Amino acid sequence: MPIIRQVVLNAGGSLLEVSVGDRSDWANRQHPVRVDPQCPVHFVPTLYFWTTEGCGSSIANPLNSDETEESLRLMVAKFVKQTAAGKRYVDRVTREIIESGGKGCGDC
Repeated sequence: MPIIRQVVLNAGGSLLEVSVGDRSDWANRQHPVRVDPQCPVHFVPTLYFWTTEGCGSSIANPLNSDETEESLRLMVAKFVKQTAAGKRYVDRVTREIIESGGKGCGDC
C-alpha cells in the first residue's frame, strides 16, 4: 500500500481506501465487497479508477504478484497516467480473463 499511495498521490490523484476487515472476514465468499454487483473485488488490494458512471479500469492483486518494487511503481504509474487521460487500463490478469471468455487466467 505505501507504494500505491506514493505513486497515486505524487501524480495528483486521490485514493479512497476501503477496509475489508481482517483475513477471516475476507475469507467469507459472501463478503459484501466480493459480491458487489457494480465493482466486485476478488483480490486485495485492487485499484479502481472511478468515473461519473462508476468504477472503470482496475488493477487486480498488484501487491500479491511477483513484481519487483520498481515494476510495481511503473505498473501503478501507467495505470494512473492512462486512466487520467481517459484511456482504459487492463492489467495482465484481467486481460487473460477477458481473452479466455471469463474462464480465468493461467497464473491465478
